[in-house]
Amino acid sequence: LEIYRARPDVMAILHTHPVNSTVFGVLRQPIPIVIDELAQVIGGPVDCAEYALSGTQELAEYVVEALGEKAACLLANHGAVMVGKDLHECFKVATVVETAAEIYYRARAIGNPVELDAENILTQHHKAVHEYGKGNEKFHHDC
Repeated sequence: LEIYRARPDVMAILHTHPVNSTVFGVLRQPIPIVIDELAQVIGGPVDCAEYALSGTQELAEYVVEALGEKAACLLANHGAVMVGKDLHECFKVATVVETAAEIYYRARAIGNPVELDAENILTQHHKAVHEYGKGNEKFHHDC
């Protein structure tokens, strides 16, 4: 409910327990923007909310803070939360976050992943929100 109160743009919320994303929640580390799709869909790193017991007002407040204006956040030692205009968009966000988490996890295992710069992230997010799919709804839904 706190998400809906804080974010009038949100019409759907999805809570998941994905393996790779949860690894970063257990580490209490964000998933940085290391792939274009994460920049486009999230608009910034997937931050981790502070730990609080499940179902508490405290956790709800931490989630709202970690989300900010973005589409996803991790829950410390618990899982992830995704938001969107509908459940289809939430599932898209969940897929992108989990894919990015797995890629980042694997890249860290063999080297030092390179994050996209802030200007690139803003540009990609703006294009995804305001330009992609205009006049081509099939493309927009398939992204």
